[in-house]
Amino acid sequence: MISDPNVGAQHTVASFFNTAAFVPTPATADRPGNAGRGVVTGPSFQRWDFSLFKNVKLRGDNMYLQFRAETFNLFNHTNFNAVSTNITSALFGQVTSANDPRIMQLGLKFYF
Repeated sequence: MISDPNVGAQHTVASFFNTAAFVPTPATADRPGNAGRGVVTGPSFQRWDFSLFKNVKLRGDNMYLQFRAETFNLFNHTNFNAVSTNITSALFGQVTSANDPRIMQLGLKFYF
């Protein structure tokens, strides 16, 4: 590591951190390099989950139906998952995957 990889970073899918901050370790070196653990600041994570439910009483006090509407990642924010940090890879510095998009589900429960 020859400089801070987070300074001058574009934070795009194609170039998430400054790859020029790293150079390969010489083949004659007997140590792996000087980059510490966690020197690259990864993508942020933002997820809002939301649920709405309604209980409808049926005959008697102990029986009811529950209607549920649930949404995971309500605002459909893209949360990048992995950034390639292998200096010998062709994908070095690129985002390689993302977490799930918005998921919505409906449910109906019968309590007795």
